[in-house]
Amino acid sequence: MSAVPTVLRALYEGERAMERKLLETAERDAAEHEVHHVAIDLARWSHEHAERLARAAEPYGLRLPAPSEGCRDRGSGGNARPAPSTTPAPAWTS
Repeated sequence: MSAVPTVLRALYEGERAMERKLLETAERDAAEHEVHHVAIDLARWSHEHAERLARAAEPYGLRLPAPSEGCRDRGSGGNARPAPSTTPAPAWTS
């Protein structure tokens, strides 16, 4: 049995937990604009990483739930979320 699905699940769950904590920080420290915006940006990255990990897990028969809209629902200062990255996924996800 391959350890890859176990590692992918652990990474996925870690990214989701990090996204949640960063969004909590952004809400709690909304008055600290720099903290708020950096936390939102980092949460977006974690969200995108979780999406990539979910896609990478599919060939191994591991169905990870699609990340909820999470940080996409929360704008930073009313700004719309930028379009998803068009950067190709790392080679190991292919």
